[in-house]
Amino acid sequence: MGLRELLNVNDLQNMPQLTLKHGELHVWQATFSTHHAADFASLLSIDEQNRADRYLVDAVRNHFIIGRGILRTLIGRYLDISPQAVTFALGERGKPQIEHPTLRFNLSHSADLLIAAFVLNAEIGIDVEQIRPMREMRTVAHDNFSAQEFACWEQLPDAQKSSAFYATWTRKEAYIKATGDGFRLPLGSFSVNHD
Repeated sequence: MGLRELLNVNDLQNMPQLTLKHGELHVWQATFSTHHAADFASLLSIDEQNRADRYLVDAVRNHFIIGRGILRTLIGRYLDISPQAVTFALGERGKPQIEHPTLRFNLSHSADLLIAAFVLNAEIGIDVEQIRPMREMRTVAHDNFSAQEFACWEQLPDAQKSSAFYATWTRKEAYIKATGDGFRLPLGSFSVNHD
């Protein structure tokens, strides 16, 4: 599966219909700070609007509205339908999906960055995390990495531990998002490579 390029969400209003080929992966990125929630609020379903209203922190509410609006717009461009016509459902394991035979997607965000991935005929998971100092990194790694991952991580020089931690964490989270298991699948029950 090839990543054609990292695509930027800029002018959503004038975005042409999107074409995704079999074996191709599209990853879109956007920054919340370059978009306004008011521009996307009308795209959300009543349920999504109600969910947004339950967020007490303005920034969290705005990120939800912008994220759903961008996701609806991108799906609409792939399916050649309006963003409002996109219907979400939950899969048997609770993973969000759309009623389409082949198009699959996943979304992640951290700090100001939002990413969305699209593929045909395969489950997909994507994750992004803001790299920041974490005092309890060793404890989190011990509690969530497999024994093999943790042993490998422990042997790394201190200068490499933070980047290896986040590489491992995002890969593990992307995997559980792809399977639809979420955190019901213990992160320590499988291994990924940090490099």
